[in-house]
Amino acid sequence: MKLLYLVFFAVLPSILFAQTNYHPGYVLKNSGDTVKGYIDQREWSESPISINFKANKDGQEIQQFDPQNIKGFGINGMETYITFSGLISMDRNHFPDISDRLDTTKKQATIFLRLVTSGNYLSFYSQADGNKVRYFVAEKNGTPTELKYNQYLNEEHRAIERPFYKGQMIFYINKYQPGNTKLVSEAEQIAFESDPIEKIINRINGDTSKRAATVNRIPNFRLFAGAGVARVTNFGFNSISIPQVTLGIDKFDNPYVQQWIFRNSISLSFLNANIPFFTSSNSTNQLKYNQFTISLTPQILYNFYNTDKLKIYAGMGASLNLSAYSGKEFTGTTTADPKDVALSGFWVGIPFQTGVAINKSWELSFTYAPYTKYTPGYNAWSNHSFGLGAKFYLK
Repeated sequence: MKLLYLVFFAVLPSILFAQTNYHPGYVLKNSGDTVKGYIDQREWSESPISINFKANKDGQEIQQFDPQNIKGFGINGMETYITFSGLISMDRNHFPDISDRLDTTKKQATIFLRLVTSGNYLSFYSQADGNKVRYFVAEKNGTPTELKYNQYLNEEHRAIERPFYKGQMIFYINKYQPGNTKLVSEAEQIAFESDPIEKIINRINGDTSKRAATVNRIPNFRLFAGAGVARVTNFGFNSISIPQVTLGIDKFDNPYVQQWIFRNSISLSFLNANIPFFTSSNSTNQLKYNQFTISLTPQILYNFYNTDKLKIYAGMGASLNLSAYSGKEFTGTTTADPKDVALSGFWVGIPFQTGVAINKSWELSFTYAPYTKYTPGYNAWSNHSFGLGAKFYLK
């Protein structure tokens, strides 16, 4: 088994670096020419600083483009980016990661902006790097302008805001929706976040906006249902199989790539236990009980092999378990009272999971949960489990 782990971790880096995820798209060159081909789409939690492009999906020749040598690029039905060259803010403005003074520093940069929404009058863009998230608005056929927002700590260590972006939004409202006092009031309360700003932009555009200028917009979550069986081992030597049913939701950082998955599930299981119980006379008896458990399990999963048709993931989480017991009794020669055996109503496990997802429709998974105590006290009883399961994605 140790040799298997060594081989796995030796091969894993080559899998990660060799993996690609090409989708049909285009690049818009500085000459104005549009070149169609395939773009290697990544998770891009931060805005890309360059992209890989192929004229043919199965071709070997890869071209790399950055904001200096193209006007923008798009991945069909997914994302659109344009090139922006100009001054950008450099302050940190999201509490608690803020400066202890007002920072109005700017620098000249050439970067990719992601199109969030566009319409009759305005387009809305976002850009993120290791320093901050920035938002930009452009009028039709105009150059994007950054929305201004400062937040910092004063001498009394109180957070001070300078929400200039609200005034910028009100300017656009008065220009394109004059007399709309309700929309002005909403802009005065708007948070400096993508979704609420996008909603105001759409209202300014007369609700004719097209989010991300795509027709195949997909949600950043999915529901699933599944079933499985786990092999539970008590005290290291007594094993019992238990059935389990599961419902849950997956949240994606990027729904088109689905590299990182934040999973939350609720499951029901039933255990009919019949385990050894030792007494002071060294005689072996059996403790029998039924255990009904409901489990809430948040997890973080990572697809280390990630294509449209096949994904291989690994991850871990915490299993919060509520258990109820019935039918508790002893068999054998002991005169002990089964009521004296305390079984925990709440206990916590740390499951590790790996699996494969096929055609974005269903998955097979393997779960290992290390030894977990389910009775109170210093000499608590514990068990560990191995499980196999199948999940089907609900569309």
